[in-house]
Amino acid sequence: MNDLLPLAQALHCAAGFDAQVAALQQLGLEEAEAERWAELMPLAFARAAYRFQFSGPYPQDKQRDLQGWPPYSEDAIYQQAMRWACDCGAMDRLAPDVFNQIVRLSPECDYIRSRAGFA
Repeated sequence: MNDLLPLAQALHCAAGFDAQVAALQQLGLEEAEAERWAELMPLAFARAAYRFQFSGPYPQDKQRDLQGWPPYSEDAIYQQAMRWACDCGAMDRLAPDVFNQIVRLSPECDYIRSRAGFA
């Protein structure tokens, strides 16, 4: 999937992970890919949103390392989501409430905000 707007709308409008996955599947994504977008897009958006106030270490990275999984920086879906989240042109296409809702979906959002001095 190479279009930010439908993915962002699907995540923004659906309540809960399962509903987000279902909404992403309605866009034509296979279940496994939809689950990865629902997991990784909020993570990337939260990290991008606070990248000037906090740069890690992040709890999810530590967990991946402990499990022997490759870093997010090597994941194509995470990389695409991070590019969109950091691209002002792409972000101009999203309403601020949509962007902020995706950021809040991240399991790291509260952690990042507290470490960055916002909570």
